[in-house]
Amino acid sequence: MPKIIEGVRENILETAKKMLFTEGYQSISIRSVAKSCGIATGTFYNYFENKEVLIASIMVQDWQIALSKMEKVVSKATCVWNGMEGIYQAIKDFVEIYDNIWKQSGPTGASAITMERHHFLCQQIGGIVEILLCNKGYEEKKDFAIFLAENVLSSATKTYLLPQFKEMVETMFPPRGGDHE
Repeated sequence: MPKIIEGVRENILETAKKMLFTEGYQSISIRSVAKSCGIATGTFYNYFENKEVLIASIMVQDWQIALSKMEKVVSKATCVWNGMEGIYQAIKDFVEIYDNIWKQSGPTGASAITMERHHFLCQQIGGIVEILLCNKGYEEKKDFAIFLAENVLSSATKTYLLPQFKEMVETMFPPRGGDHE
């Protein structure tokens, strides 16, 4: 059994994230991250299977922050569109952070891992949207949560879709008594 050293995983993540944003995806290697952390390359493999899993782990940290922002905005939403707009912004902010990384990584890198997890991301966003719909008195339409999650995810990556998405949400979920835009 390999020896697990305290704080090494966090150090690897922190170091790799700095390198990712200063040097770019292509410049990062397992060897360079291990060297910067002062560990052996073999020790790196005790914590991460490969470079793509390392990069995905970095992204997961920021995705958790985005989910937290979504939950916060939903709890304060004045109407369904207001909540969806906040969800959209949190996703868009996350996408903007990693857009260059995805472009650099190509189809076999971090973008492929993210695409593989698209369904999982929609499920997470859908859960938050379902809470929003219930909070705003649309319990009977909570089955639309995944549909809305797919659409808000698409709108955040293809911003030209936002006006149509807004119109659809406002048509399907007009403000109810006590809501205001």
